[in-house]
Amino acid sequence: LIWQKSYGGSQMDIAQSIVQSADGNYVVAGITGSEDFNVTGFHGAYDFWVIKIDNDGELIWQYCYGGYDDEKAYSIDNTADGGFIVTGFAKSNDGDVTGNHGDHDVWVVKLSGSGELQWQKSIGGGGFDDGYSIKEISANNYIVLGSSTSIDGDASMSNGSDDFWLIRLSGTNDISENKSSKTYFYPNPYNTTSQLSISSEQGDFHNSIIHFYDCAGKEILSERMKGNSYSLENNDLPKGIFNYSIMAQDGHLVYGKIMHE
Repeated sequence: LIWQKSYGGSQMDIAQSIVQSADGNYVVAGITGSEDFNVTGFHGAYDFWVIKIDNDGELIWQYCYGGYDDEKAYSIDNTADGGFIVTGFAKSNDGDVTGNHGDHDVWVVKLSGSGELQWQKSIGGGGFDDGYSIKEISANNYIVLGSSTSIDGDASMSNGSDDFWLIRLSGTNDISENKSSKTYFYPNPYNTTSQLSISSEQGDFHNSIIHFYDCAGKEILSERMKGNSYSLENNDLPKGIFNYSIMAQDGHLVYGKIMHE
């Protein structure tokens, strides 16, 4: 035994899944019913609880995601952009949760590398639908393994009672429509300044956050957008090649690469 740590509050807190992040630390997803001690931002009943700890077990950050009713996280995976994808179930239709179909829905949340909620999706019908495992199979493409008792909504092909349910999410937060597209800085490569302009047809990016990641998936820079344009200055990024991504208010993801010479 090298070390052991307890995290949580005065109510039930359960860890369900752990991954090592790109920076060598660890991110744990699970359940919290607490709103004290290590837990802040609690919504009610049970929330998804995601924490990041360093190699010595010290808490780096923690976030609660959910609404007034039960939300329980069962699985977390790393994503190519340096963030995390989490699944479980949600019963709420308020707070962080929208689009609930009735009772348990499979709930998928996409987090940035710093734990910020980037998008969420409720998937299901009128019965009990749960997500137990999630993997990113390629950039912005995810596979969810779960179960369903629904015969309506997104789960209209039930064979009776509880079914295995496999879900593939393509793009960002939509089951069938790819809402992601490439954008470009100019000039690229750059050594003094470079400018990104995004058309209004791609969405409203005011107050969205632009994230830059190195080739290992580590977040190097994140800044809040003031509109649909962004300028990189010479000292913003070190020399090298970086991926970037920005989520619009309607869930449209734009992404690309930039080289600083």
